[in-house]
Amino acid sequence: MLRGGALFLWLWVPVLAAAAVSKDKEPRVRLEALKAELAKLPKPLVGPFGGTLGYASELLRVSEKQSPKWVLVDLGRVREIDAVALAPSWMIGADRLERAHGFPKRFRVETAEEASFSDARVAFDSGGGFPDPGRNAVWLDVVPHRARYVRVVATDLRGSFFGLSELFVFSGERNVALGARVAALDRIGSNLNWSPGHLTDGYST
Repeated sequence: MLRGGALFLWLWVPVLAAAAVSKDKEPRVRLEALKAELAKLPKPLVGPFGGTLGYASELLRVSEKQSPKWVLVDLGRVREIDAVALAPSWMIGADRLERAHGFPKRFRVETAEEASFSDARVAFDSGGGFPDPGRNAVWLDVVPHRARYVRVVATDLRGSFFGLSELFVFSGERNVALGARVAALDRIGSNLNWSPGHLTDGYST
């Protein structure tokens, strides 16, 4: 029979163990909550009072052979990367269905600590044809790692250009891509609503 302090310790050991397990699950639970929030992003803030559409590449000519298009985000310094999410720009078609506008069929996400990408790694590869996400943000689970540069490479376009509304890079619960510098292989003309910098400005359509 346990007495005094021994009984107290016996009762609290399983409680402490359960608390430790619960603490380990907290980051994953919070990430799942973020996924749910991304899936119901608000309607676009676009128009005369502000707002942007995102990034769009140059248009491909009908006779032009497709070649990879890319857009790159500089996080400013090496960060811990836990997840990446892509918000598509979208439109309503003639059939009244919501479809992504410029979201590629095939793409990969590359990350690196060096600007030259000499140490590049493929954090995500869509493999075969990626389904049209409509207006829903696409959450990409990646193996947690450290990087400063995140590059999305579109290898097979769905239409005549590569476009995204917003790019998110999560370190824990924080979107460390917000306000980050953006570079791209090319961009659509002089349309002010479409610009590489709009990819990390906090507006998503």
